[in-house]
Amino acid sequence: MWLRRLTLGWLCFTAVMAAGCSTTDQDDSRLSELESAIQAFYAAVEVGDKAAHAAMFTDSAIMMPNNGSLIRGKEDIGEAVMSGEDWVFRIRNLRHVEIELSGDMAYTVNEYEYTWHHQDAEPVWHPTKNIHIWRYQTPGGWKLHLDIWNSSSSLEG
Repeated sequence: MWLRRLTLGWLCFTAVMAAGCSTTDQDDSRLSELESAIQAFYAAVEVGDKAAHAAMFTDSAIMMPNNGSLIRGKEDIGEAVMSGEDWVFRIRNLRHVEIELSGDMAYTVNEYEYTWHHQDAEPVWHPTKNIHIWRYQTPGGWKLHLDIWNSSSSLEG
């Protein structure tokens, strides 16, 4: 009788531990996939691949640009990203401040400098920060769902 209880207890303990480990493994895998998506997003920005940049958003994404109007939906965000054929958008000194993952949602907080200038002009760099809310989609993996950024410059003029 005691052997049966011990065996049952061991099986229960093993099942609980395995469930806990698989959740951790899944979280680790999702975090790795998220980090890859974040790298792909910023790589697309860096090389000026506007199509790849626009493809990183969910269908119902929202973009809230600094000093700009809210842009809703992948199609409208794509148009905004693809606009400005002779304009260059670049980021430098990117620093990932925080990343947090919970199931199919994640957020990142970042600081960087950006330029948005005509291709024939010298870049002017602006300090800024953003919050990205990411959503995991099947199929498709991690996509940017909410893109909020604002200036780090003083309002004093």
